[in-house]
Amino acid sequence: MTPQPPIRPLIQIVPFRSTNPDGVGDYARLLAEALRRDHGYETVFIVASPDEGTAALDDGWRTISLSNRDAPSLIDAVSALKTELGDCPIVFHLSAYGFHNRGIPLWLPEALSALKKSGKSRLVAVFHELFATAPPWKSAFWLGWLQARIAARVARLSDGGITTVGVYERWLRPRMKPGAAIVRAPVFSNMGEPQDVPPIDQRPNRAIVFGTNGLASLVYGTHRDDTEAALAALQIEDIVDVGSRRPAAPDFLGQISILSKGRLDAGEVSRELLESRYAFLPYDTARLGKSTIFAALAAHGVIPICLTNGSRGADGLDQGSHFLTVNSDLASMVSGGAAQQMQDCLVTWYAQHGITYCSNAFASLIGDHHAPESEATPQC
Repeated sequence: MTPQPPIRPLIQIVPFRSTNPDGVGDYARLLAEALRRDHGYETVFIVASPDEGTAALDDGWRTISLSNRDAPSLIDAVSALKTELGDCPIVFHLSAYGFHNRGIPLWLPEALSALKKSGKSRLVAVFHELFATAPPWKSAFWLGWLQARIAARVARLSDGGITTVGVYERWLRPRMKPGAAIVRAPVFSNMGEPQDVPPIDQRPNRAIVFGTNGLASLVYGTHRDDTEAALAALQIEDIVDVGSRRPAAPDFLGQISILSKGRLDAGEVSRELLESRYAFLPYDTARLGKSTIFAALAAHGVIPICLTNGSRGADGLDQGSHFLTVNSDLASMVSGGAAQQMQDCLVTWYAQHGITYCSNAFASLIGDHHAPESEATPQC
């Protein structure tokens, strides 16, 4: 018996869907949940880069994996779904390294162009990344121009686009086809959006480290001296570490003990975040809007301590109002009621573009009505 098509079908094309943590995959799944809940769209996923070494993600969402990362495979998969579902909208998640080992999937624009010509489906691209930059001795330096060319071609083919930070929006806007909107929407939390956020002074004076092994190695290794200085300046009493670690996290950082929790589910991570005042984040302060970790911290009212030399913010985020940096006078910046004020600003900033904002923006871009203008600079 042929299954009945959903009322409002939608195709999302993603690099990965597996049991491994994956920012783009988590983003697409949470977006699918919000679009179903808020707008009645039912997603079918096409996975363009199945990870054969990882168990498939069995979470109830219909998922079709390509046998090859090439234009014919993607065209055939989408065409078969459109025969079944009709000319439904397509959301394409651009993260080049997920579609090609060296980040130059030249076949993608070819495939998307063919799909645009074969029907009336609206194509909305999510620009998670544009192109890599690196010093000349790195391969990314020599491949960046090809990645930029691919991103520009995808932009030209798209009926609308979403990107996470203003610097990407400014690059994309002149490259979109006439009449196509590009909306800036910083990423939402993949660890939930709690309704009740405890004030700073009702939490233990604790810091949290969570994320990938690469992030942990920066906190405990490359930036260890800065981390220890921040611990002392803020009189932090202990650290909780969340995530699978190889090698294991150290037992101590300076005189501060580290409690390793291992890998936790989103609900458990959320509870740990709500019991922490600070988090260490080695991330570019000018691109915080594209960090899922920063989004989770903001949603839970945890003040980020960025282990970077700069203090330049963007997208409505300011050093001292929404995040701290290790090259500032940390003790004075959280004295009095300053820490609580910072938490209030952070939670307010996040609330203006959480998952509901993103869901509405997508529905507008894939529907029949006009997309919203790119968000105004949030006010604390």
